[in-house]
Amino acid sequence: MPGDQRDHIDFRQSTLNGPAQGQGIQFNDYRTIVERVAEPDHARLGVKALRIRDYPTAVRHLGRAIEHDPERAANHYYLSLANLGGVHPCVLKVDTARLSLEHLNRALTALPSCTYARVTYLLIHDSLASRYGNGRKTLSQAEKQLVRQAGKRHAQEITTHVPAPDNAWWRALSTLVPDAHEGRRR
Repeated sequence: MPGDQRDHIDFRQSTLNGPAQGQGIQFNDYRTIVERVAEPDHARLGVKALRIRDYPTAVRHLGRAIEHDPERAANHYYLSLANLGGVHPCVLKVDTARLSLEHLNRALTALPSCTYARVTYLLIHDSLASRYGNGRKTLSQAEKQLVRQAGKRHAQEITTHVPAPDNAWWRALSTLVPDAHEGRRR
C-alpha cells in the first residue's frame, strides 16, 4: 500500500484498552504510539454526586461539564440544584440563590420547553419572594398543570434538593411524590 494511507487498528476489544471509555493506544501521523486518555464524564459524575447529596463535588463536576458543553440545559438545571446545597432558598445568601436562578435561566434559554427547569425557577423565585411576605399561597390550574408536566422523577429531585415545604410550588410537586417529606430527611 502507498505510504499516505493510515493504519486503522481497532483496540476496543483488546487488553490494551484502558478502563475509561475511549482510552487506548493510537498511531499518529508519524507512526509513533500515543496514548489517548479520555476526559471523565463530568455531567454524569456531577449528577451522581448530587444524588448522594455531595453538593461541593456536584458543583465542581457540573461546572466542568458546562465548560465543555455550555448549551446543555440539563447541566445548568443540575448545577442550579447543587448550588442550593440542599438548603431552603430563604436561608441562602441572595447571591447564591440568584446564581441558581441564573443557571435555570440558561437552561430555559437552551431548551425553552424544559418544564422541570421552569418549575424549579418558579419555586426558588417564589421562595425568595416569601422572605418579604410576597410568596404564593396557591397555584392556578395552569400552574398545577405545569407541575404535572415536570414529571415524577423531576418532582422527586426538586423536592429533595430544594426543601421548601412552606412553598405552594413545592407542595404541588410533593403531590407527585408520595414520600416527598421522607426524601428531605435522608
